[in-house]
Amino acid sequence: MMVQPKPSGLVKPTVDTRYHIDYNWWQRSDEDLRTYLLSHLPQDQRDRMVHTPSDETIDAIDSDSGEVTQVDELHFALQRAAQQADYITQHTSLVDAIFRLLVANNNRPLSSAELGEQLKRPAATILKMLSGTRVYKGIRPTEITS
Repeated sequence: MMVQPKPSGLVKPTVDTRYHIDYNWWQRSDEDLRTYLLSHLPQDQRDRMVHTPSDETIDAIDSDSGEVTQVDELHFALQRAAQQADYITQHTSLVDAIFRLLVANNNRPLSSAELGEQLKRPAATILKMLSGTRVYKGIRPTEITS
C-alpha cells in the first residue's frame, strides 16, 4: 500500500499576499520594539521621546474620519514623522522602508505589489525577502490562501 504524503499546510506567498507588523512577534523576540520605533524618528523627536514615559497617551484625530482615539506619544510622533517627505527615501533599507510604510499605514496589511508600488522598489524583491524563513522586524503575512 502506497502512503500519501501529508500536505504541509504551508502555501507559498505571492505578490498579492498581504503583510503586516506582527506585534506578538516582538513580544517573543529578544529585540526591543520601543528602541526600534525610536530609531525611525528624526533626531530631535527621538531625543524628546527617550524621556517620555511609554504609557502616556494623547488624543489623536483621524484626518479622514474625524474619529478620536487614544494613542501613546511614540505612535503619534511616528505618524507625524511619516508625513514628512524624507521619512522613506531610496536610501532607506528595504526592511526599514517596509516597516515605516506599514507604520504610516496604521499597520493596515499591504501586499508585495502594493509595497513595491509605493516604495518604487521591485515587488519580486520584496516578496523574496518577506517569504523566506527569516522574519524581519515582525513583518509577517496576515493570511496565506491557496
